[in-house]
Amino acid sequence: MNENGHREPRWATVDEAAEYARCSPRTIRRWIHGGRLDAERMGPRRLMVDLNLIDAMRTPVIPTTTRK
Repeated sequence: MNENGHREPRWATVDEAAEYARCSPRTIRRWIHGGRLDAERMGPRRLMVDLNLIDAMRTPVIPTTTRK
């Protein structure tokens, strides 16, 4: 974390972010274009994603019934 209490960005390419999130690069691009995930352009073609944002998207699954 930096002095403002924010996490330092962990930049990754779309392919690297997809591997990290265990999904396809196409899904990462859909999330970016749909506004669900922010990205920054590095040069004319490369999109970079902060892996901290993928971590923030994760939510725990709470079971609705108890198994015995």
